[in-house]
Amino acid sequence: MASLQHQRAQTRFREVRGRRETVVAAPHHDHVVSLPHPKPSVLEFERPFKLYTGRPAGGKSTVTIGTAFHPRESRLNQKLAWTDWWGFSAASTYADSSDIEYNAVRESVGAIDVSPLFKYLISGPDASRLIDRVITRDATKLQVDQVYYTPWCDEGGKVLDDGTICRLDDTTYRWTAAEPNHRWITMNATGLDVTVEDVSFEIAALALQGPKSRTVLEIATGADWSDLKYFRRRMTTIGGIAVDVTRTGYTGDLGYELWVPKEHAVPLWDAIFAAGEGFGIRPVGQDALDVLRVEAGLILLDA
Repeated sequence: MASLQHQRAQTRFREVRGRRETVVAAPHHDHVVSLPHPKPSVLEFERPFKLYTGRPAGGKSTVTIGTAFHPRESRLNQKLAWTDWWGFSAASTYADSSDIEYNAVRESVGAIDVSPLFKYLISGPDASRLIDRVITRDATKLQVDQVYYTPWCDEGGKVLDDGTICRLDDTTYRWTAAEPNHRWITMNATGLDVTVEDVSFEIAALALQGPKSRTVLEIATGADWSDLKYFRRRMTTIGGIAVDVTRTGYTGDLGYELWVPKEHAVPLWDAIFAAGEGFGIRPVGQDALDVLRVEAGLILLDA
């Protein structure tokens, strides 16, 4: 197996549309590389997750930033109940009790900001080979506009993380993860003609979940969504905005996840909440989401 020093020597960076990409070129091999997988540093991933402001008694003090939906969330989170999600301010709860938000998802519809997820764009002639090299599922069977929910492991078979991989076209995939995996993916791209781009800051994501989520989506888009199967994808427009929709979620209920460039986040939020007003749509925080995902049997690392 190639040494870590050799792989670093074969890894280069370039600026593309204001974002930093990692491009790997080295001898071919089709197995997971034997590398340590420590918790990454801030500099490795160029993401200001936590800005340490001091070391007060009892632990570190951190400063977080809002997601692209924060202008709307901050108005609704009147209790200022925030939690830290990899350096982003995520609402713990908006309502007086998280049960209210839980019931909204189980009985009608709720909207969850999942923008803090790590998001990577994998593209190039060997993109499929990279995906197949790392994940535990057969990536050769992943079709365009299909989504896999899958774990990935180290060379010893230990699970490192799990997430979704959506095939956008023949040579492009969107990979999401709960924790940073840019270094791990890049190191495993050794020998492949592929680009790994961290678009975590560029893409905002809103999960529309609950039994009325399809109706709300149909009102917002003016289209029928009854034929979109679970773990499938379709492009649409909402209020003149191009929106990438996947039938996925973290609640175990009927639901969709909406992906847009960050500059369109607030207009998307407004359009979805206008469409869901008649169904009592509510923003849903992390406390309710934890209960929803436990009921669905969905794991969360370190939880």
